Amino acid sequence: MSDSAAAQAGGLDEPADTTDTAARDLQQRLMASGHERPDGDACPICFDLIELPMNKHSKISVCCMKRVCNGCLLEARRRGIYNSCPFCRTHRPSDVASAVAMILKRVDKGDADAIKHLGDRYYHGRQGLAKDVPRAIELWTEAAELGSLEAQYELGIVYFNGEGVEEDKPRGIHHYQQAAMKGHEPSRCNLGAAEYGNGNRRLAVQHFMISAKNGTRKDTESHQGHVQGRRRDQGAIRRGIAGISRRRGRDEEPPERGSEETRILNVNIMSPYMTFVDMGSCSE
Repeated sequence: MSDSAAAQAGGLDEPADTTDTAARDLQQRLMASGHERPDGDACPICFDLIELPMNKHSKISVCCMKRVCNGCLLEARRRGIYNSCPFCRTHRPSDVASAVAMILKRVDKGDADAIKHLGDRYYHGRQGLAKDVPRAIELWTEAAELGSLEAQYELGIVYFNGEGVEEDKPRGIHHYQQAAMKGHEPSRCNLGAAEYGNGNRRLAVQHFMISAKNGTRKDTESHQGHVQGRRRDQGAIRRGIAGISRRRGRDEEPPERGSEETRILNVNIMSPYMTFVDMGSCSE
């Protein structure tokens, strides 16, 4: 992204002679911050960072809007906690109406995560709610103002790609930047994709290196290989960190397919009222 474009994306409206300086300052802040994943990416029970992509390795309970890792969900099952939230112990809702009522209750209290998820429901027209993109964007904007990085990410996607709204790439970049500077990996990855698409490979690889910081060496090399012009699947750049995984805590290994642990996870914790969004990959 050019300096002037960066300044525009950063919400700056200054005389031409100060635009370059402002843009350089923005780029410096962007590259100097967001190198660690946010505290919200940690499981509230074990305090370990949730493996990426988070939607695959954790579930959200609508009662408290807490994202709990699959390891703690499995342990809760082992201890006989089947019909209650493993975090707040609230009984799980029995139907869609009850689940939506729980979300609305938290929305009324100004819960940024609940507001963001309600926006998701309106955007996709799910959980008994009619599809309403303007309402979804309104809710995401409110949630972003309350500190939701996922809401910033969703706003970045819809504005950058013109999904349901008039395309506004600088505005989309601005939302990605706000989230990326606070450690939101998919937003950082999409910034890299945007820079790559604009031919700014040097900036692209910087974004990808930050995005891959919590990944494996193979993930990092994959990002490097793409920006160096090696032949790669064109969808890889947008899948971003979907395949990046941190090292599992306490040196544990993921359960093997077909194992008893996998069966318990698949059968017992996949309640339709515990999971709502996919937030672990870059936009397609």
